Amino acid sequence: MDQIDTMRIEKAMYWLEQGHVLQMIESRTLVQKKGKMYQLVSDQWHSCLTPTDFVSLFSNNTFVLSQSEEGIDEKKDEEYYAWRRRSL
Repeated sequence: MDQIDTMRIEKAMYWLEQGHVLQMIESRTLVQKKGKMYQLVSDQWHSCLTPTDFVSLFSNNTFVLSQSEEGIDEKKDEEYYAWRRRSL
């Protein structure tokens, strides 16, 4: 079995700055840096946070590099939430 390299917030911030998509182990949330904000996408929610808020809220989490080559598909994400808003 391959060992997965986990990282804490400092190393995660470095990889996000380099353009990588990370996944939080605790919640399976994907994280990607978009401009000055951090975009977080989960099965149940999504959000954009400032760097200060991101570190404040997730400094105790553990991260791994996402195995997905695609990252976060913003068009697909927006289509899903547009459909969801219409159906509720």
